[in-house]
Amino acid sequence: MNPVQFDEPYTRPADLGGGVYCVDLFERGQPERTCAYIVKERDRAAIVETGSAPLTWRLLRALEDLGIPPAAVEWVIVTHIHLDHSGGAGWLLERLPDAKIAVHPRGAPHLIDPSRLIAGAGVVYGPRFDALFAPIIPVPGARVLPVEDGGSVTLNGTRRFDIIHMAGHARHHFVAVDRSSDGVFTGDNAGVRFPEFRKYGFIPSIASTSPPEFDPPELDRTMERLIGLGVSRFYYTHFSTASAADVAESRRWVSEFRRIGEESGPAWEPIREQMKSRVTSELVARGIPSAAPELGALALDLELNAKGVSVWLERQAKGRSPA
Repeated sequence: MNPVQFDEPYTRPADLGGGVYCVDLFERGQPERTCAYIVKERDRAAIVETGSAPLTWRLLRALEDLGIPPAAVEWVIVTHIHLDHSGGAGWLLERLPDAKIAVHPRGAPHLIDPSRLIAGAGVVYGPRFDALFAPIIPVPGARVLPVEDGGSVTLNGTRRFDIIHMAGHARHHFVAVDRSSDGVFTGDNAGVRFPEFRKYGFIPSIASTSPPEFDPPELDRTMERLIGLGVSRFYYTHFSTASAADVAESRRWVSEFRRIGEESGPAWEPIREQMKSRVTSELVARGIPSAAPELGALALDLELNAKGVSVWLERQAKGRSPA
């Protein structure tokens, strides 16, 4: 059964050129918060990211709008297994009869048996978990392809996605480089953009430092590598097409959030308050009114970011690497 009603908000997929389409998944009912991508190569297609299960039906409707039968989808590619990126994988694969899912080798076992993933996310999201992510359906092992660093998957025999493992946000994270569109699907490695601020003349881009595997030095190196790919398009999951300048803006926040944590930590609440103060001050300095309601859009991200920094500080204190 479909986890949500089909009369929820939906917009037709946005044509980004080069055969790439952005599908707004309306995470938490918000437009331009989270997207998945459909990549069309003649009469075949790939999907990059699934969103969480309650959102994934929009991908089926977008395929219909683009004239792509479910049986024409060859690949579902998930950059990492955080549930806002891969939680709908099992539900979606049940409806795409010929598709396989490409995932980081560390993430593959958790798509097949998501029990630990569910437990971990339940700790982070608490009572919000079911509304945000349920149901989470296991993916049959025969349909899961773990892709090693430097590997690739090919769409319709010609269009290649080069897979590069990049950690820092999560150790089970890769990016997919699509030279056909001169772009890279970044997942969360390049941060999160907030298009609701567009009316003030710019879209902020802020690093995603959520738990449990945030690693500041590693994420800084990852963003440096992303910029060094030399592509013109960075396909953010949160949200849509960005530039190298946006990645560079996110990169600044990695060191800033680390500094805040080292000065405030390790409890996450004081870290969150300092993050909120610092980010708000910068945005106001760039012309956003201090009472702008859009500033509320930062709340959940800053909470998760603070928790990620807190977990990293605790690991540092104990001399441990990410689990």
